[in-house]
Amino acid sequence: MSKDLLDAEAPEDWPKIVAMRNILAHQYADLDREILQNTIGYQA
Repeated sequence: MSKDLLDAEAPEDWPKIVAMRNILAHQYADLDREILQNTIGYQA
């Protein structure tokens, strides 16, 4: 994907989105479940 397209879709939030994806994909064992649930707004 081109940088221009990414900037047009989510110019300010893109680095945060990428960082969250990397944590979820590569460091899932280290996640605090309560923090994750609060972040995504999940309620059991």
